[in-house]
Amino acid sequence: MLSPQFWGIFCDDVRHEIGGKYTLVGCYGTHMGVPHFPFTMSKLCFSFTYTSNIDSIPENIKVSIHRDDKSLFNVNLSIDAEAEADSREETFTATGGFEVPNLTFDGPCLIATEAMVDGEKFKGPTLRVEEMRFPPQH
Repeated sequence: MLSPQFWGIFCDDVRHEIGGKYTLVGCYGTHMGVPHFPFTMSKLCFSFTYTSNIDSIPENIKVSIHRDDKSLFNVNLSIDAEAEADSREETFTATGGFEVPNLTFDGPCLIATEAMVDGEKFKGPTLRVEEMRFPPQH
């Protein structure tokens, strides 16, 4: 039995292509370095996936992104469990993404994500924003 899982990745852009593909551009790991503070980026994107067993399809998924516990953006997904249960799949998968435009960082911070699935919280990836340290020029 598959335990429910929520994961995702931060990036600079998500490009949707022909045939259902999408390309994540400028992906971040756990840290993002900026040249100075304050710093404004045109957008920060988050692409996510939630999976569970087909026999435990949620009715609602709310995905949130926070900066130091202050909400930046939320997206709500309403699921048609009856339609999903008719599929021949053994797992349920919900994918999505969003962008936060014109995001200004005044100093180091932590960007965190979570999914609230029918009242149960799943912590997602985090992104620590720090000033880049350049080696001294000789």
